[in-house]
Amino acid sequence: MLNGLSNEFDQRCFERHEMGQKKYGPNTFLNVDSIEMAIEELIDLENYVRYTFIKLRMLQAQLPTVLADGSTARPIQGNEMMGKDALKRSFE
Repeated sequence: MLNGLSNEFDQRCFERHEMGQKKYGPNTFLNVDSIEMAIEELIDLENYVRYTFIKLRMLQAQLPTVLADGSTARPIQGNEMMGKDALKRSFE
């Protein structure tokens, strides 16, 4: 599976490279400020991370955590990262 995902990544990078060659012309990266472009992409990526964080928190708020003994618990608001004391068992 890992090799397949790695191969998919390689293929998608190649496809994006080919698309860029067709859209902008071959070797145009030599004539642009690729550092500024990378900075802009990092800012875009940060926004995607923020949006994904929000989505994950919303999902987490809807789902109980299943503990090793089969019981369920929910995060205690504000203590999400505080170890075993961060969860309140559903039966409490």
